[in-house]
Amino acid sequence: MVKANSFLPSVENDKLFPLLYDACKEVGIDLQPNKLSNYRENYRKAQNVITWGYKIPTEWYNTNYRNTLYLENGLFCQRGQFWIDSRGKFSFSKLCECQEYFDTVSVDEMARIHQLAHDRFKWNLFEGYDNSCEPYMFALQRGIDAPARLDFPLRNKKLKTNGTALEIISEHFPDLPIIWRGHPRFPDVLKNLMPHLKKCWRSNWSIDTSKDCYKTLKNCRGLITINSTLATETLFLGIPVATLGRSAFTGSNVTLECHDDPSKLSKITKFVPDQDRILNYLGAVMRHQLPTTSTHKDISEHREFQIWAQRAK
Repeated sequence: MVKANSFLPSVENDKLFPLLYDACKEVGIDLQPNKLSNYRENYRKAQNVITWGYKIPTEWYNTNYRNTLYLENGLFCQRGQFWIDSRGKFSFSKLCECQEYFDTVSVDEMARIHQLAHDRFKWNLFEGYDNSCEPYMFALQRGIDAPARLDFPLRNKKLKTNGTALEIISEHFPDLPIIWRGHPRFPDVLKNLMPHLKKCWRSNWSIDTSKDCYKTLKNCRGLITINSTLATETLFLGIPVATLGRSAFTGSNVTLECHDDPSKLSKITKFVPDQDRILNYLGAVMRHQLPTTSTHKDISEHREFQIWAQRAK
């Protein structure tokens, strides 16, 4: 049998490894689990790899090329779905690199998108498109998380992740109300930014500490973020999204992309989301996600797994 190695965090290892093992076995691949200690060294020793995303630049994976299947948290329904990609992650994903977000969404995918909007977010698809509310939300991220640290070209090492974002907003965002939203699971993110936030505080800024982010977002005019998964989720609502970093959406024009020019942020009030583009993008994302309740058959029949398995032979 062809040999392959998996690198998964403990929680994902417990849930996913048995399914991945059976999916691999079906196609003649012997998948063995690996510990995360000495990750880079062990990765380089392997030929075929299934790995969760770690805080390592994609360029490193390209330099140390192995046949790799990349897994990550989903871009929406993060706790209920996981990402699967045969090429890379975030802005280096197959979805982005091959511009799959321009592929036309199918009728079945369209129905699932409508259902997701209702079930997950408790709103109708594009319900906020004509939203005349004033405030914009800024969604903070953990500075040590790979997307915010590695896919944020404007990041200033001295100011760090959220400090850089604050600097950009202070300089380029119009004098409009902003609701600052902390990280849902890591309250220290907002706490650590507060000294910097107070120095440039505007009278029309506020802080949201409510439990239901989606309920607050529904009463916002738009979202600003580096590359939080909330960017993709907000597209279901149909309000403008401005992104300071890169991700799977880069190049799709579904967000106001400011990663290459922060002054673009000043044009946010003129940015009108294109619903057809959004539907195509969401359909493409759905093709790269699987529910955490998937069977090994669901994985073995997934297009990205099959591409990886074929390369292994």
